[in-house]
Amino acid sequence: MNSSDQSPYRFDISSEPRDAEWDEFLEATPDSNHLQSSLWSQLKFRGGWQALRLIARSDKTIVGGLQILHRRLPITGPVGYVPRGPVVARNDAALCKLMVEKLDSIARTERLTYLAIQPPRRSAQFVPELLQRGFRPSPFSLAPTATVLIEANRTQTEMLAAMRKSRRRVIRKSATGPITVRTGTERDLPAFNSLLASTGRRHRFFPPSADYFRTMWELFSRSNDIVLFIAECSGEPVATELDIAFGDTLVAKRAGWSGQRASDHPTELLVWAALNWAREQGLKYYDMEGINPDFARSLLSGNLNSASFDQLDQGSKLGFGGEIVLLPENLEFVYPAILGTMHRTCWLRVAKSRMVRTLARRAISRIAPWLRVPSPGC
Repeated sequence: MNSSDQSPYRFDISSEPRDAEWDEFLEATPDSNHLQSSLWSQLKFRGGWQALRLIARSDKTIVGGLQILHRRLPITGPVGYVPRGPVVARNDAALCKLMVEKLDSIARTERLTYLAIQPPRRSAQFVPELLQRGFRPSPFSLAPTATVLIEANRTQTEMLAAMRKSRRRVIRKSATGPITVRTGTERDLPAFNSLLASTGRRHRFFPPSADYFRTMWELFSRSNDIVLFIAECSGEPVATELDIAFGDTLVAKRAGWSGQRASDHPTELLVWAALNWAREQGLKYYDMEGINPDFARSLLSGNLNSASFDQLDQGSKLGFGGEIVLLPENLEFVYPAILGTMHRTCWLRVAKSRMVRTLARRAISRIAPWLRVPSPGC
């Protein structure tokens, strides 16, 4: 797929399972995310998803692109989604416009009935183009729309000084307590899955399967882009966190806790261990990957006092010296246009129902457990 003669960009489409050149471009481009990598598409391939990459070049150099994951679902037919994309290396309105046009063309060529896209944090310039093409806000999230980002390229003293006093006190006290944190190996994945399942039972969610995480480890460990932290007491795992390092950021993917030894603060020590690991690897950020967006907006607007939320699930990610960051929302398009109108006038109204939202969240968690649907109470 080539651009017009007037454009300085050439567009290519790739469906190769592994695309090292594309992954290298992502790793070197600020604000890129592992969800756009070919490694991630290989993980999703095991679940029946196919990948298409739209790659923009100037001469022979990649300057932007996006990865669409698509598959056929019962009833709806072929659907696609673009999490944390497109990614561009330059701020060029013409490039953004062309990329959205090409994306729409691909969706129609592949006969997709539904396409969702969630641009990365610094690519909000795509939103006006998408809205102009008929995309509309979606009730579903392909990735968090709010998160907590912590600077990791600081000394331990600087990181501790940026924390809330209560967090700093807990970390210093627990450092000499019965909990120790170590980095794990593939042999520790059963313990990770067990602790994650325990957390799922308490919070009523269905975590992905053990095979899913085994495959994730197999793919990302080839380039040392995955790390597992295990918090133990007398050799017994009590909490764990699985992270992916990509570009300049360490992303906290999943965490599990047995619910025991709360007074020894194993989860806080996991965060501290992750921060130090990111610093030692020369990474710039530690992304806690997701907090409730309504909660985040309330805090940013000054309607809530973060200090009073230490004991809440949403508040557990605060106080480590991080910045609350709002991300672009998920946008969607239903093909053809007449179905899109019906979708917006009927389904989106019904989706506001607490019961329908709960059922949708449960169904999606089974079909695609990495997708996040806001809870009915949000």
